Amino acid sequence: MWLPTPAEGEGIFGVAIELPAPAAALVDPLRCPAQRQAFSPHITLVGPFALPENALPLLRRHLADVAAATAPFPVLLSGAATFLPVSPVAYLRVDDAAAARLTSLEAALRTGLLDVPSRFPFVPHVTLAMAHEPDQLERFLAQAASAAVHFEAREFGLYRLKKGRAAVDGQADGTSAPQPDRPGAHTGRAAGGTSAPHPDQAAGGAAGTGRPALLPSAQQMAVFSLHG
Repeated sequence: MWLPTPAEGEGIFGVAIELPAPAAALVDPLRCPAQRQAFSPHITLVGPFALPENALPLLRRHLADVAAATAPFPVLLSGAATFLPVSPVAYLRVDDAAAARLTSLEAALRTGLLDVPSRFPFVPHVTLAMAHEPDQLERFLAQAASAAVHFEAREFGLYRLKKGRAAVDGQADGTSAPQPDRPGAHTGRAAGGTSAPHPDQAAGGAAGTGRPALLPSAQQMAVFSLHG
């Protein structure tokens, strides 16, 4: 996973919707071990960004304002897709209605302090695996092809990200791994389908290595309830 290089006095942060426990329990077995060990299943709203530490109170106020103006909404994760050939990522797709709501939420968040260009077009999704060989990604796509997970998006979180956490080399068949003890953070190509545009985050590590990328640690700093 790509992370910016912070200047002195800055931290690296992200904003994401963590899946509630019942939905996460269904999605977690579909993810690669590296993903499961690093953070909980989530939909990234604003990918990693650097921000001065002294601007955090203003950021929290901005996030609270956006949450206050946003009503909860249902989400359906249905089927799997990949960002190949652009990026070696397999993911669960978000239904069109929820994707529209998430896109509006992302646009509202990217104002004020977060009014900065995104590295890639925003694509709501839940990552299953990244930085694996294409044939290995196909395994994740196959095992998640019939997935259908419902939940209601009722909150999003602010996360602090730190470099330097090396993901354990996971097996590409999605076998079990220890669960994390803390929270994490265009159309794709379904198995056998056509190629996809850029994801909202680039996979770290070299494509074609057959090994998970290095993943950062993620510490939840605050949760903002939707109630618009």
